Amino acid sequence: MIARGEYRYADFGTVGNTDMRTIFALPVVTPYDLRLKTHTATLGLAYKIGGDHAMAPGPAAPAATSSWSGVYAGLAAGTRSTQADATTTAATLAGADLIKGICTTLATFGGGCVVGEPLNDAAFRLSPYVGINWQFASRWVAGLEGDVGIADKTTTLSGMIYPFTAVIFGAGANTFGVKTVWDASARGRLGFLANPSLLLYATGGAAWLHVESTSNCFFFSGLGALSACGPAGLNPASVTDSTTKAGWTLGGGIEAMLPANWLVRAEYRYADFRHDPQHRHPHQ
Repeated sequence: MIARGEYRYADFGTVGNTDMRTIFALPVVTPYDLRLKTHTATLGLAYKIGGDHAMAPGPAAPAATSSWSGVYAGLAAGTRSTQADATTTAATLAGADLIKGICTTLATFGGGCVVGEPLNDAAFRLSPYVGINWQFASRWVAGLEGDVGIADKTTTLSGMIYPFTAVIFGAGANTFGVKTVWDASARGRLGFLANPSLLLYATGGAAWLHVESTSNCFFFSGLGALSACGPAGLNPASVTDSTTKAGWTLGGGIEAMLPANWLVRAEYRYADFRHDPQHRHPHQ
């Protein structure tokens, strides 16, 4: 059996989205960026299926044994803290720069406007994982492992449909939200047996994160033509952008096999998603 304690930091770089709406049949184009980082801490427990039980830890060098070879599966639980910085990079109405015009005008009155806001939050995370080990020498173990983490959490800015619009459309029902849904990785492992029951290993491979962002513009009939949305306002009222970021992860850890095929593990992993090319695509 394998028990695991894990901390993971991931930098997912920037997700670029461009939303397209219309107002009075005129195009409104709003590109924005999401800068994403996550911190994940979990505890897990796994069971190794079949094979010999490991020997008790001791100073003697381990004899050749297949006790580490075999398939294992487990479940981890913990928290994922997400740091998401949303920045509206531009907004145009029929080609005219809204941010430059509105923010410059407001700045003369001592205010200006906000073009970026943080959407930081934490969520409970469950992560099933499965792997296979192959002990190809008395002190060496190789393997493959995959995991999927579920932490469905939406963080919402109220009173704005994009960060910079708080000073323009102040209705509290307008919202901009970021939702982190799932993450996953598929990795190789290579380990050295310090003793028959204690494995020191390195791991690396591919990693993914799925994120969604939604701009909601609320139609308040009492405002009529002055409402941000609706027949005389922005359409469509809601626009959702969905992205799955791919990157790589690298780390290492310590894993101990307990009696009856139970294993305990402590692991650190770093993931870098900043080099995944992103292209803006219009959504409507």
